[in-house]
Amino acid sequence: MIMQFWKTIVEYDKHQIVQYGSRLYQSLLDVNKAKIPGALGSETYWASYADPISQVYDALWSMVEASPALADMIKTGNRIKYSGENRDPQKPEISDADMPELQIISVGTSPGLSRTSSGSSILKRFRVQVSTGDQRLDSGLYAIEWELYRAFVDWATTLKSLTWNSKAYVIKALPVSVQDGKSNNELQRGIRGWISLWECEVEMWFSTADMSLAIED
Repeated sequence: MIMQFWKTIVEYDKHQIVQYGSRLYQSLLDVNKAKIPGALGSETYWASYADPISQVYDALWSMVEASPALADMIKTGNRIKYSGENRDPQKPEISDADMPELQIISVGTSPGLSRTSSGSSILKRFRVQVSTGDQRLDSGLYAIEWELYRAFVDWATTLKSLTWNSKAYVIKALPVSVQDGKSNNELQRGIRGWISLWECEVEMWFSTADMSLAIED
C-alpha cells in the first residue's frame, strides 16, 4: 500500500527507496525518536540527525561558541559550519569584514571494528581552521590561538556527556598539533593574514553488540 501511494506521487528508483527506509528506521532509534524524515531530498532530516560523529562535531562548535572572547573576535556570520540546512556554507568571495573566519572540518577517521572482544572504536580527526585577515601576531593570530586553547579546556565535561544508545562513548578529545602560516589561498581568498590549523582527535568507544542492528525483511 505504501509503495503504491508513493508511486502515485513520483517515481523512485530502488536505491532511493532503500535510502528512505534506512532513514526511517534510524529516525525511530534512541535520540532520533520523533524525527521522522520528510520528503526525499529534504534537508531538515539530515540537519537533525544525531549519529555520534555529528554529535561530536556539534559539541566542538558548542565549546568554541561558549567562549565569550572568541564570540567577540569572530562574528557569527564568520563561523562556517558544515552542518545543518546550508549545503554550501563557505563564502566564495570575502571582504575584510568577513575576517577573522573560523571553520571546523572533518579530516579523517580510523575505524576499529571489534577492536576488543566486546568493543569497537572510532578515532575521528577534526581541524579547526582560522583565517585572521590580519598580519599582526599579537592582536591577530596569538589572541585567537590562546582563546581556542582555553575553549578546549573543559572538553571532558562537554564531550563525555554525549550518549548513543543511552551510553557515554567519548573517552578522549584533545588538540594534538597546531600549524601556523601565511599562505593558504583556499582559506584567505585574497585577504592577507595569518592562518592557524588546529588538529584535534576524538576517540569514541561503543559496544559492538549495540552496533549490530537486527533488520527484519
